[in-house]
Amino acid sequence: MFVCTRPEDGTQYMSYDDQPPVRMVPGGVLGMPGQGLADPRNRGGGVSAPGVRKIPVDTSPQAAPAADYVPVQDQCVPAPVETACAYLRGEYDRIHAKLRRAFKDEQAVLQPQLDALDAQLDGC
Repeated sequence: MFVCTRPEDGTQYMSYDDQPPVRMVPGGVLGMPGQGLADPRNRGGGVSAPGVRKIPVDTSPQAAPAADYVPVQDQCVPAPVETACAYLRGEYDRIHAKLRRAFKDEQAVLQPQLDALDAQLDGC
C-alpha cells in the first residue's frame, strides 16, 4: 500500500497503486500565476454587498493562466506496515458496519469486500 499526497492541498490518502492517474486541476489552485482564484483583491477591487456592485473580473493576459488547467499526479510513497494495517482495520470496521445494516442484495456486494480485507489483514 502507498500513502499518496495531493499537490493542490496536501491531503493524503491510501492507495494500492503507486502511480495514480494524472488529473487536471485549475492552475490557480496550485498558485499560478501567483494569485488564488478566489482572491478578489487581485482582481482590481474588493467585493461589495451582493447585488450592489458587480464583482470585478480581471480579463488581462496575466490573469488568464489562473483559469487554465494543469496536469498533476499525486506523489505516492510506500506506507509503513503499521499505517497500512491501521487503514485496513478501519476499512474492515467500516464495511462490517455497513454489512450488518445491509439488505440481501447489498450483502452480496459487501461480503466479498470484507473477505478480501480479512485476507489482507492476515499480514498485520
